[in-house]
Amino acid sequence: MGRSAIVLVVPEVDEVVGRWRERDDPSAARGMPAHITLLYPFLDAAQLDDEIVTELEDYFRGVDGFDFVLRRVGRFPTTVFLLPEPSDVFSGLTRSLTYRWPQCQPYGGQFPNSVPHLSVSRTEDVDRREEAATDIAPRLPISAVASEATLWVEDDATQWHLHTRLPLGPP
Repeated sequence: MGRSAIVLVVPEVDEVVGRWRERDDPSAARGMPAHITLLYPFLDAAQLDDEIVTELEDYFRGVDGFDFVLRRVGRFPTTVFLLPEPSDVFSGLTRSLTYRWPQCQPYGGQFPNSVPHLSVSRTEDVDRREEAATDIAPRLPISAVASEATLWVEDDATQWHLHTRLPLGPP
C-alpha cells in the first residue's frame, strides 16, 4: 500500500472540467475524482487503522458542512486550477489537520503557503493549458456544497481508491 490523502470531492464541476481532467490531470487517470485537497500526503496507508479512521470521523463530524463557489481560474507554472471561495475554510481545515498530524505537511512541505485549489489541467503544454482556461472561464461560477471529506489510498500500482467517507456535521 502507498500514501493516503484527505480530499473534498467536488462532483459539481465534472461537466465543466471533466474532459480537461481526463486529458491533462494524472490524478484523474489514477482514479481520483475532481477534488480540493485538504491534506496530502496523509499517513501511509498501512497506518490507517480503526483508531485513525475513528479520529478522522470524529474530527469531520465537528466541522459544519458549507457552501462554496468556484469563481475564478488560477495558474501555477504547469497547472490550471479553480479557486474555491471562501478559501479560508479550506486553509483552516488544512492547518487544523496538520496541527493534529504534524508529520503530514501539505505536499510534503514543498509549498509552505499552499493555495486551496481544484486542479484541472497539469501539463507542460502551454497551449493546452491556455485552451483549458479559455474554455472553462466563461462557464464559471460553479456553486458546490461540502457535505463530506473523503480519505483515499494509493495501491501498489499507484491507483487511488476511496477508503472512507467522512461526513461533515450539520450546517
